[in-house]
Amino acid sequence: SLGLVGSEMCIRDRSSLTWTVNDNKIQNVAMGTYYGGNYGSGIQLWTGDNCTVTNNVVSNVANNGLNLAWLLNSTISGNVVSDFAGAGMQCDADFNGNTITQNVFTRSSIPAAPSGDGIRLIASPTSVTITNNKISGCANAVAIASGQPITGTFTFTNNNLANNTCLLYTSPSPRDRG
Repeated sequence: SLGLVGSEMCIRDRSSLTWTVNDNKIQNVAMGTYYGGNYGSGIQLWTGDNCTVTNNVVSNVANNGLNLAWLLNSTISGNVVSDFAGAGMQCDADFNGNTITQNVFTRSSIPAAPSGDGIRLIASPTSVTITNNKISGCANAVAIASGQPITGTFTFTNNNLANNTCLLYTSPSPRDRG
């Protein structure tokens, strides 16, 4: 268990490893610059297989609550993420075979921005299960924006959605796929 205030937890560039990120409390993370990019996420985990990200509490972050990329066959569950400026959870770059379940993503004190998604899947995610989550106060409850044709199997069931502008946003739209 780790408590961080004003800082992010960043685990990255470690290929083929299994990570367990559980029972942490992270709050009040400001936007910063790191290796030429802008950061300010609560938990940033890049690259892993069969990882678990569970029972973390992340609040008041300048970017994404959970920023996950290149994860395969992993479980993200029981996390409580609130008051984020970006997405409650952003999943990027080969986020495949993963289950997102029993998490809470809420925005209350930060005004909804166009990018204020509960769960944002970008850069060709495939085979993602999103079930039994609570998502509220977001611009989009779930956004799938790959910039290219969306393929794979997405399961979206038994989620509790309240006060979101849009239930599911996809880009490109299914009507634009040809």
